[in-house]
Amino acid sequence: MPAAVRAQVSFKSSRPFRVCTGSEDFAVNFYSGPPFKFTSTAAKHSNFVNAVAFSPDGTKFLSAASDMFVRLFDGKEGTQLAEGKVHKGTVYQAVWSPDSSRILTASADKSIKVLDGTTLEEKHSVDFGKTPLHMAVGCAWAASQLVAYTLNGTMHIFDADNP
Repeated sequence: MPAAVRAQVSFKSSRPFRVCTGSEDFAVNFYSGPPFKFTSTAAKHSNFVNAVAFSPDGTKFLSAASDMFVRLFDGKEGTQLAEGKVHKGTVYQAVWSPDSSRILTASADKSIKVLDGTTLEEKHSVDFGKTPLHMAVGCAWAASQLVAYTLNGTMHIFDADNP
């Protein structure tokens, strides 16, 4: 029996409809539809892809991976727009702000970062500690607040404009 492959999927819910996927094969794939058909491999990371997400306005999508990179893509054509090594450890999660202008990332380097949604320039960073239990393993953007979850089971809530 083949080993299970963990995959991430995001759906652009406005026309033209699109789907992006990322998985343990290091690839970010792009699909046009409906019916959804493989269009292209938008990028290859050098390690597992842990997150893909379309921006709320549908103009872009991102991928985040264990290679410490976040990549941005055009939401209509799937072409790469930008990339950046934004952490010093695996990027476990990346999510868009409600207005599609910023990205929040969570990383094994024990930090979260707020990035510009076009250039990936770092706007804010929060460090949680020095032990492996302080790894940021998940995050969410909740209206005007940032939520981060660390491996020690702590949920952290910050003001999005002044974390």
